[in-house]
This record gives sequence, C-alpha cells and structure tokens, in this order.
Amino acid sequence: MTIYTTLVWWPNPSGRDTDTVYWNLSCEQMFQNRLEKIHNRSATLLTTKRWRSDLKYYKHQSKKVYGRMDKECHQLLE
Repeated sequence: MTIYTTLVWWPNPSGRDTDTVYWNLSCEQMFQNRLEKIHNRSATLLTTKRWRSDLKYYKHQSKKVYGRMDKECHQLLE
C-alpha cells in the first residue's frame, strides 16, 4: 500500500484551516512573509497538517478581533 502526501505552497482557500473570519494585520504579515520567502526561494512546501498547525495562531487572532468588533457594534446599537 502506497501513501501519498501532498505538499503545497499555500493552504487550500476553501479548507477550514483558512477560515479566519477576518483578514487582519497578522494574516497580511503572514501572507507577505510567505510570498517573500517563495520569491527568495527559501520557502518550503508544507503538508495540509502543517498548514493547519501554522494557521492556528492567525485563526485565533482573527476570532478575537471579530469578537471585539461584534461587542462594540452591539454596544453602539443599545
């Protein structure tokens, strides 16, 4: 039995790993850093599992920002 691993430059945009709710400064910095590494040929291909692990921080940050925005909006409407 042969097992294959897919390696990619970017995470799957339709995957649950990229669901950050809100594109914040951290997401943009990660994107720009990754793009620069690809252009400099210093980036490595990553597995889906590795992308999921690496993106946890950005997903958490986005949810925090979204939560604060939601709270502020509710307070303005009261």
